[in-house]
Amino acid sequence: MSSSVKTGTPKADVCVNVCRQYFELYSEVASLKQKLEERDVIEKAKWAIVARKNMTEEEAHDFLMKSSRKTRLKLIKVAELVLTGKTVG
Repeated sequence: MSSSVKTGTPKADVCVNVCRQYFELYSEVASLKQKLEERDVIEKAKWAIVARKNMTEEEAHDFLMKSSRKTRLKLIKVAELVLTGKTVG
């Protein structure tokens, strides 16, 4: 018994909608994963600054934010530079 689905039928519409939702959710999950990874890098950079410059956590966070604004680089890029030992700001 063949279960082919013809375009424009209710079954096809359901399949299309389910696929669309799947790809939207997949894209959202990928974006959230990237943001979490970036947040982790920023946190590591912040704690590296705390250790290197004897700052408080809040001061280190402010340092990252100010460096990002001053250099016009995204916060993640500044954090990566900190972690690689390059000077920032």
